[in-house]
Amino acid sequence: MDEGNRWIMWLMFFAVVGLAFFLPLVDNDFGWHYVCGNRILSGARWCLENDLTYLLPGYKWAYTAFIYDALIAWGYNLGGFLIWQLPEMKMFVDGRMPAWIGEGSKSPYTTWLEVIQAQPGWNEYLLGMGTEYLLIAPGTFLDLELDEGGALELGWEEEYRDKGAVVYGRM
Repeated sequence: MDEGNRWIMWLMFFAVVGLAFFLPLVDNDFGWHYVCGNRILSGARWCLENDLTYLLPGYKWAYTAFIYDALIAWGYNLGGFLIWQLPEMKMFVDGRMPAWIGEGSKSPYTTWLEVIQAQPGWNEYLLGMGTEYLLIAPGTFLDLELDEGGALELGWEEEYRDKGAVVYGRM
């Protein structure tokens, strides 16, 4: 190998090493989305704090950018809270909004009622909207329809449940 090619190889080597070292210093999210996404898909805990770095240990992981593109359908009264906590996420309906007439001559509240009551066409509507997660109250008609074995057939999977909330994710 001649001297010119050797010099170019060393330059490329140091450029790659430099990027690998300095990029995490510039971008606090470097690589975390991938690791946290894999944790969630494997059923592990959500990434709420940055335990993946030596540079910012314990740094509050408020970015939740790995799910920013998700649409959430939830209880009408939780809208303001979720928008406050996850402002970058797209939300289905917000109880603080005015009741204007939307598509199909229905208000967003009417559409939400049809979905939460599991009226015909609810799943197709959410699928058409690109909804990836449902955060609903346990015991609603929609929860009962999904909980009684219909979730898998309809393309949903229960991811979390307690006495106050149920989360379903699109499969």
